[in-house]
Amino acid sequence: MENIHKTTRGKLSETELAYIAGIIDGEGCIGLSRNRTKKQRQKNPKYQSEICVINTNKRLMDWLKRVGGLVNVRPRNDERWKVAYRWRIKESEHPDFLKAILPYLVIKRKQAELIIEYCETKIRQYRKGEKWDMKDEELAKRESYYQQMKLLNAKGNKAHPQRLNESTPEKEML
Repeated sequence: MENIHKTTRGKLSETELAYIAGIIDGEGCIGLSRNRTKKQRQKNPKYQSEICVINTNKRLMDWLKRVGGLVNVRPRNDERWKVAYRWRIKESEHPDFLKAILPYLVIKRKQAELIIEYCETKIRQYRKGEKWDMKDEELAKRESYYQQMKLLNAKGNKAHPQRLNESTPEKEML
């Protein structure tokens, strides 16, 4: 399989793509946020996809920069905590990046598929003065993607036990 996505500075091996997918599955976040600020978005909220990894290991974060993106230091809320780093890539690079690691994702595969679809079908917003204008159909579509992602990333879903001792039927485990 040829790696042609623009987020790799050079080609990454299949092993490296699988390793990145494992990091995203275990330590990362694939999400969609909705923000509305009075100054910037008086009429419509801003929907933005996000792919990031937060970790305290600087070597790992520097290695992730091979894919592209930025690494920022996150402020510590407690002096006893280790310094944490946040790696992320630009939204415009999300579809290509996710397509490259999709075959290797296990836990966050549905989130990745949803973000790919979202990025490939969204219609660009246009600015009118200080307001962003978006047609009602586009706004409804983005809100739908946001709600779907919210369900996929929900914590504490009782319909899906997290531990094997939480009455998981054996048939489902096989």
